[in-house]
Amino acid sequence: LGRSVPASAPIDAGAPRARCRRGRVGVAAAVAIIFNTLLALAKASNPDLLAAMKALTGHHWITHGYAVVGLFLILGWILSRTGWRLGGGSLAVLLSCSVVLAGLGLAGWFYFI
Repeated sequence: LGRSVPASAPIDAGAPRARCRRGRVGVAAAVAIIFNTLLALAKASNPDLLAAMKALTGHHWITHGYAVVGLFLILGWILSRTGWRLGGGSLAVLLSCSVVLAGLGLAGWFYFI
């Protein structure tokens, strides 16, 4: 971490492929971030959903966590099997926008409702 690589260092042929996989899993993270927010808003506005999620694992936040992590893992696995590509800059914008939208969504919900 923090070490610079000499300019003469050999380039790993697998590096671009690995970078693409990270981009695909990054998309799964962005989707999971938005899903997390939507599920929190749905639980806050629907007492039946809250009760059902509580009944599943004993506490609604545990069920919430399982759902978000499960979505991330499944979607990340599915996207990692595709040939779809996403560059680092696009991934950074996507993740940043998803975090900002999620934060604004939660803040707006709890401020205005």
